[in-house]
Amino acid sequence: MMIVPLIVSSVITGTASLHPKVNGKIGMVSFVFIFVTNALGTGLGVVSFYVFRPGAESGRDKVQSAFVTKPLETQDIFADMLRNIIPDNLFEATFQQTLTEYKYNDRVNTTSGNSSFVIVGKTLGSTSGPNLL
Repeated sequence: MMIVPLIVSSVITGTASLHPKVNGKIGMVSFVFIFVTNALGTGLGVVSFYVFRPGAESGRDKVQSAFVTKPLETQDIFADMLRNIIPDNLFEATFQQTLTEYKYNDRVNTTSGNSSFVIVGKTLGSTSGPNLL
């Protein structure tokens, strides 16, 4: 983050000292180069998505149904986010995230005929994965 402004200011200074006709040609060539490389990268990304189909075989339906039937409380999600922004241990925060874990009882049938889970208790745990916040 400290180097990029130096490079940008160097490029601006170098192009400002050129003759306007030469500067226009260099600007057009650089614009075409940037446009072509971005178009190739985008095309390669789209093609590789359709070829490899990431996440297609991962059992997404099972995970999605688990989240639909088990309730999550909004205040716990925000509390976990704040706990991860300001961690207790900086070294541990590089490879673990704080997460509220729920203890559920068995399925309870409601009056409408649907079955749902009821939260019995909550504990503070951790899960593996980088804490990017």
